[in-house]
Amino acid sequence: MNHQREGAISNVHVGREFKELVLDYFQKNSFDIQLHITIPIGIEGKRKKPKQFDMGDYDSKIIIECKAMTWTVSYGVPSSKLTKWNYEMFNFFLAPKEYRKMFVVQKSFNKKKNQTLAEYYIDKNLMVLPQFLPM
Repeated sequence: MNHQREGAISNVHVGREFKELVLDYFQKNSFDIQLHITIPIGIEGKRKKPKQFDMGDYDSKIIIECKAMTWTVSYGVPSSKLTKWNYEMFNFFLAPKEYRKMFVVQKSFNKKKNQTLAEYYIDKNLMVLPQFLPM
């Protein structure tokens, strides 16, 4: 089975292009965001591990993760992809509390469910979201 995004060179390219769009958006809106920032994450009182986030800003204490994931071709739920979203929510939970966490996802609308993948994820996983503020 081919898990390659239709019409794309590779899924890596899709992700990279999406990150570039997100970075451009933040920079055009007066955020001093840079790619690939690393901060220590972990449970208080324990040794912390460095984690590289897609982008962010040390001074403003912002971390951003980007995901360019879509519904399956037949509008099915991409379960393994959403597991990755849960993993990122856990990383946000482990990140220092003073950091503003932003999770930016590609809009993917499902005609059958009449909702985006992000809306579906929120409906099913609200309990793992550290804080939810839609944009």
